[in-house]
Amino acid sequence: MAASGAAQPPPAGGAGCTALFPLVPLLPAPARVRVADIGALSLGDGGDVWAPLLSQGLCDVVGFEPAPGECERLNEAAARRPAGSGQLRFFPTFVGDGQPGAQPLSARSGSSTPHAAGSQGCSGSTPRR
Repeated sequence: MAASGAAQPPPAGGAGCTALFPLVPLLPAPARVRVADIGALSLGDGGDVWAPLLSQGLCDVVGFEPAPGECERLNEAAARRPAGSGQLRFFPTFVGDGQPGAQPLSARSGSSTPHAAGSQGCSGSTPRR
């Protein structure tokens, strides 16, 4: 037995420990991620990979959707999001390299590719000017 008044180390395994030291208040807030969603056509509820981060206020999303009707619908849905979630904004803009050109579209609705028809597995595309 140790001398009276001498500090005793806690027993091994944490037995006798009455309080845990809270680390969470000491940690910095997580960095807010900025997401660029190129071709932001909606995939439906929960289909967007950034949706869990956005709902927790951990990211902001800037989306580019060249289909005007779809872009408008996306912005209307963004305006109905609950307070406290990240910022969400869509622009009716096609993202490319800044040079004039044609954008081949896939036969699948909502899909496109920078590759010409028949190259690198793309088939059934038609040029978009």
